[in-house]
Amino acid sequence: MRGWIRNRIRALRFFYKPDCRELYRRHLADPWRALLFPVAGDGRFVFRDGTPLWLPPRYFGMLSTACRLKELGASMEWSHDEMNVRFRDLRFFAPPDTKLVPLSLQSFLVEDVWRTGRTDLEGKVLLDVGAHVGFFSVVCAKRGATVHAFEPFPLFQEFIRRNAVENGVADRVIVHGVGLSDRDRSVDSAEFLDCMASPTHGSWKGGAEVPQVSLVDSVRYLKHHGIGPVHFLKLNCEGCEYPLLRDTRFLEWLRPRFISLEYHDGGAPLFGILDQAGYEVQWGSDDPDLRARKKGKMFAVRREGERPVTIRPAGSE
Repeated sequence: MRGWIRNRIRALRFFYKPDCRELYRRHLADPWRALLFPVAGDGRFVFRDGTPLWLPPRYFGMLSTACRLKELGASMEWSHDEMNVRFRDLRFFAPPDTKLVPLSLQSFLVEDVWRTGRTDLEGKVLLDVGAHVGFFSVVCAKRGATVHAFEPFPLFQEFIRRNAVENGVADRVIVHGVGLSDRDRSVDSAEFLDCMASPTHGSWKGGAEVPQVSLVDSVRYLKHHGIGPVHFLKLNCEGCEYPLLRDTRFLEWLRPRFISLEYHDGGAPLFGILDQAGYEVQWGSDDPDLRARKKGKMFAVRREGERPVTIRPAGSE
């Protein structure tokens, strides 16, 4: 009960944040109706352009997400167990409380934050480690790539498959229902799984029970499934980037030409690993303070003529 109350208070604080109230004012025909939504609303709204919106009251916190999607030019629908978003020529489904949908669409299709637009993907092989519901995987597959999508949460895996089918790329998105790690293990701790999927990812349980998630020794799994070498490696897996890149076998086996990653506990260690492994490395921006931040993006291109090298501690044989 205490947890429910705490989460409710947190959701209300977010709902009434000044930037959220500004979104309601800017996009809704009756923004005052929005302010009453958490306590007395039926979830029925009209955007300023006359487009109707129905949002299940239990997901009142998604109203700002709907406004952000409208700002992007996307259309959206909700049911009690999923959201359906159309943007340009794409259609995606996701859990109904997935707040990062606008950010994902903006990142992948407008701003190209993973820098896939800088390389020809036709006929190339990509690894999407931390695929969530398949936004990145589908976008790259639409450009002609074969994508191995790694996602350990069963509910998210279902959405990846559905989104691949909906967008006509089911033959080019291969779903692997495991998380890549430096060793095999199973996880069924709700606390640990919450760290693997932040609240913005949406509900990952798919029911009342906590799922069992499988993490696997990355290199053994990749070799067994005949995956590698690859052209492009994307890592956005809430911390798994550290054990993967510290395991020198990982890059030696995959030999990716390009790497795009998001780090979650400081980038300096990864910068050093990639540099020594034969990559030209760039921080995600020119901001001098970026290197001190816990979270950010990093990009690497393998130096011409170089293979990733094994880095062994001093004194080891």
